[in-house]
Amino acid sequence: MRHRQATLHFTLRPSLPASMLTLIVLSMMLLAEPRVVRGESDCDQDQSSDSMETTDPPEEIDPSTMLPDGPDEPITSSVNDEFSDTEKEAADIIARFEGYSTKVYYLTKDRTDPTIGRGFNFARNTAKKDFKEVLPERDFDSVKDGKEDLTKNEIDKLFAHDINANTVWVRNQVIGQKLFNSFPIEVQAAIVNGFYRGDIRKGDKTVELIKNEKWDCVPTEYLDHEGYRKATKKNITGIVNRMDYNAAVFKKYAMELKKEQKKERKEKEGNE
Repeated sequence: MRHRQATLHFTLRPSLPASMLTLIVLSMMLLAEPRVVRGESDCDQDQSSDSMETTDPPEEIDPSTMLPDGPDEPITSSVNDEFSDTEKEAADIIARFEGYSTKVYYLTKDRTDPTIGRGFNFARNTAKKDFKEVLPERDFDSVKDGKEDLTKNEIDKLFAHDINANTVWVRNQVIGQKLFNSFPIEVQAAIVNGFYRGDIRKGDKTVELIKNEKWDCVPTEYLDHEGYRKATKKNITGIVNRMDYNAAVFKKYAMELKKEQKKERKEKEGNE
């Protein structure tokens, strides 16, 4: 928040003691200085319905136009049928952004993050445990080292496990079941999408804003992310487009809430 610098105009009377002059100067400076609480911004303050309805919402946006055309490989129907509505939505979105590979590939030049399928990363702490739980008959190290490939059905089994695990974790342990379930499916899926890639983590300010339902602030805070800045600088469009999509979903929801609040206020005023 920027404040115009105040200019003080006063005449010092030589007859006053120096200590008195100092006190006068300090008092005038304190009165002229705008009061700003450290670390406080519009997003740190309570968003009352009145403050959220002072201006008309901007033109509507459609995040679906920002999605890639479709998954490189459709999700196995038998796997997809077991998903909840939120998981189906999240799986479709994530599959579009993650791509698909039956062979191990690497995300970085140092090759420390072998990945397969639809974003199953062998470098994560629970990789071996999760892999053996889903595919007990396959050799973890052989697949990780690129000596063996996975079938499409095996890939989608791993994917289904991760979609379910992320959705349950976000809903129950991060956001809270009651609040999470109150969001539209599109918003739920965007949150899961962010967690799946690692853009959103438990304890992040983005999470706190979501839990406090300060949706006006969520899109900006979400994109205020080191990964997003680096991807933008290096022109890694996959990451940028994915995060832009999630931010658009959050922005759309904020706009919808404003419209609902404005409508409710008008109805209330009409009944008075």
